[in-house]
Amino acid sequence: MINLKDYSGRTLLHSAVEMEQTGVVKLLLRRGADVSARTRFGYSVMSRAVSAENENLVNILRAAGAEFAEPRMETVLHDAVSEDRFQRVKILLLAGARTEYRDYTGSTPLHVASRLGSARIARLLLSEGADPSLLDNSGLSPIAVAEQLKDVALIALFEEKLQLRPTQSGKM
Repeated sequence: MINLKDYSGRTLLHSAVEMEQTGVVKLLLRRGADVSARTRFGYSVMSRAVSAENENLVNILRAAGAEFAEPRMETVLHDAVSEDRFQRVKILLLAGARTEYRDYTGSTPLHVASRLGSARIARLLLSEGADPSLLDNSGLSPIAVAEQLKDVALIALFEEKLQLRPTQSGKM
């Protein structure tokens, strides 16, 4: 009964997360609610916590083993970056969105941040493992984009990241 679904495939846990009812979410989890349940349209319980931009619920669900999934999960981080929504980017990363996902142009979220000149989001993406040397379909890396735009703050940020990388031998 606890994992019963409505017409759209939502469970009680989906509903509790959408309504940001932390106590109810904890109770449902203790009672064995399925953290991997998805709606008919492919939305996970974690994606509902991300939509609510509720960092506390994301942490609770992550600790319970929930994973982020939604129909456009490969580009949802790109969208948040392009809208300059720092808090949403932060929560998406916390929920498990991947920094190496690419859009139809081969761009990563770091390419998008570079095009927009968003050093704050670029710094966050880099802290989560984004690679400033990955090339898009045009053969450009995020650092090359920053160089084209003459964005000295981003260039310095990317160069610092590239210099801090360990070499193949593991030395810096």
